[in-house]
Amino acid sequence: MLSASSARSSLASVAASDLEAARSTEHVKVICRIRPLNSRETSTGCKEFVAAAADDVLRIESQGKDMRFDGVLGPSQTQADVFDMVGRPIADAVLQGFNGSIFAYGQTGERPHMCRR
Repeated sequence: MLSASSARSSLASVAASDLEAARSTEHVKVICRIRPLNSRETSTGCKEFVAAAADDVLRIESQGKDMRFDGVLGPSQTQADVFDMVGRPIADAVLQGFNGSIFAYGQTGERPHMCRR
């Protein structure tokens, strides 16, 4: 039988390990989505100048430079793919009682900011 002090010590070590596990998985993730060219961009001869070189690498074609992110989604991937990579893990955590947020920033496809011809 455990004494009260050893039971408290055991519970404290379990709680500390749970807290440490939670802290090790909490962090900001940066996911880059490459949107497809819209019809106006395609009709005016614009070309894509970045590509998903790997699941976590964005390549700037003209410069031959690679940039690493937590994830890269190419232009052929769907909104469902974006949700599965970004939204689902956060939604699952929120449903388990954790805090979560998603901050999205960037172009919407309304107006191209950069067009390479």
